[in-house]
Amino acid sequence: MKKVVVVNFVAKHSYLFIRRMIEGFIYNDCYVFAIVSKNMPEIEEWRNLKGIELYEVDGYQSIVDFPKKLFTFIRRDAKAINNRISELKPSCIYLPIFTYWSLPINKSINKLPVIYAMHDPEVHEKKRVVARYMNTKLGKSATYIVILSEVFREFVKKKYHKDELHVITVPSGLENEVAGITTLIDYDDNKTNFLFQGRIDKYKGLEVLAEAYKMLYAENKEITLTVAGSGDFSLYLKTYEELPNCTVINRWLTNEEVSGLFNARNVITVLPYTSATQSGVINVAMPCGSPIIATRCGGIVEQITDNENGYLVNPNDANDLYLKMKYVSEHKEEWKRIRENGYKHMKELSWEILSKKIVDIMN
Repeated sequence: MKKVVVVNFVAKHSYLFIRRMIEGFIYNDCYVFAIVSKNMPEIEEWRNLKGIELYEVDGYQSIVDFPKKLFTFIRRDAKAINNRISELKPSCIYLPIFTYWSLPINKSINKLPVIYAMHDPEVHEKKRVVARYMNTKLGKSATYIVILSEVFREFVKKKYHKDELHVITVPSGLENEVAGITTLIDYDDNKTNFLFQGRIDKYKGLEVLAEAYKMLYAENKEITLTVAGSGDFSLYLKTYEELPNCTVINRWLTNEEVSGLFNARNVITVLPYTSATQSGVINVAMPCGSPIIATRCGGIVEQITDNENGYLVNPNDANDLYLKMKYVSEHKEEWKRIRENGYKHMKELSWEILSKKIVDIMN
C-alpha cells in the first residue's frame, strides 16, 4: 500500500533539490499531494512530474500582496484541500523548506504529523523577526525535524524540544541534473576563473572575497571573478565595480543558467561564508567538476574534506582566502584528483537513497 504524503510548498520560486526529493518519494512508492504556487516561474516543471497530484494556490509574488493572497487561501482553498486530504488519508505533511506560507498552511489544514526539513536551524538575518518567529513555531510543532548537517543536532534538539529519535540527518543531494545548460559567461580558457554563485546575503562574505581577489590580482593577472545571484547587491556594488576582470550578474537564475556557470574545466567555486548551515551550491559545483574553496563553518565541514574533495579556509580571513586562491590557481595538477573525489562523494547522495530515509519515518 502506497504511503500518501502532503507536500506544503507555496513559494515565489522552486528549487531543484525540492523537486528531486519529491521524485525520490515517488520512486520509493509514495503518492504525493503537493500544495504549490501556480505563479512560480517553474510551475510547468511541477506539472510535468508523474505520480504527483497538484493543488495550485494563487501565491504571492511580493510581500505587499501576501495578506490578500493568504486571506483568499483561507477563505477558498483550505476547505478544498482539507476535503481532499480526508479522501487521501495521508501519513504526514512534508515541509521541504521554510516559506512565509508554511505556518499558516499547516495551521489551516487537517492535523497531521509534520516532517520539517530545516535548512536553517537559526534564521540568518536577525532583523527578520517574523521569519524567526515562524521558523521557531514550525520547529517546535513538527513531529520530526530533518537537518542537513549532523553538527546542528544538539542545537536543534535543545531549541525545538526534540529527542534524539525525532531529529533526522539527511544531507542535500545531487543538484546538477537539468535538461540543458544556458551559457551566461564565456570563460577565458587560459585563465583561472573564480566563481561565487548563490543568493546575496551579508553572511556570504562577499567583502572578504573582494579583498582576497584584489590581493591575488595584484600579482596574477590571469584570473577572473564572477559573482552571480539574486539579492541586494548595493552594499558591494562600488567595491566590485573597481575589481578588474570581474562580472556581476545580480538576478534570479534558472537551473539551466546555474549549471552553465559551472560548466567549464577552469572554474573554481569560492564560498567565503562568514557563517552557514550548509551550502547547496557545493552540490551543484562538485558534480560539475568545479574545485571548491569554502570556509570552515557550519555543516560545510561535513560536505568538504580539506584537500580531498575541496579546500577549506578560515571564515572572515581575507588573507587565508587569498593564499588558498593563489595555491589552487598555481596547482592545477591537483584539480583532477579533487574532481574525482568530488564525483565519488556525490554518488553517495542520490535522491532515491536520501528520500528513503524520510519515507521510512512516515507513519
